[in-house]
Amino acid sequence: MSADVNTRVVRRWVDEVMSQGRLETIDEVLAETVHFGSGADIRATPDARRRVRAYITAYRTAFPDLTVEIDDLVNAEDAVTLCWTIQGTHLGHFSHPDVESFGLAPTGRAARWSGISLFRLRDGHIVETRSHGDIYRLLRQLGLLPAPGPVEPEA
Repeated sequence: MSADVNTRVVRRWVDEVMSQGRLETIDEVLAETVHFGSGADIRATPDARRRVRAYITAYRTAFPDLTVEIDDLVNAEDAVTLCWTIQGTHLGHFSHPDVESFGLAPTGRAARWSGISLFRLRDGHIVETRSHGDIYRLLRQLGLLPAPGPVEPEA
């Protein structure tokens, strides 16, 4: 597939799945046995799409107004690199069986954080994705971690 096709697939992932919550698009853009190493380490198995749908549902339940901005998009043959910024308000419980650290009660706070994702594509479908975001910034904005700075020793 051409780099342009791969870029369109990744844009659909961002716009339709992540920002709009259109879970039906998952079957159109993800390979049947996608490896989804983004927060949840979902291995390339026959139930991978179902597990990715559950992961996206968990994220959008926690942040129902979640939107993803594309800051930069670079493609090269079978790979697309995406720099992104997410924003949303933490209004729902954040839990997912594939991610042990989830389980955060709603804080009602708005948050904005950035990261990068690498997508590998084959035949117009995402076969692998890995993402890394500034989770510490997210948790600080939600009031779940203290702001960085010097720590005073206890007296």
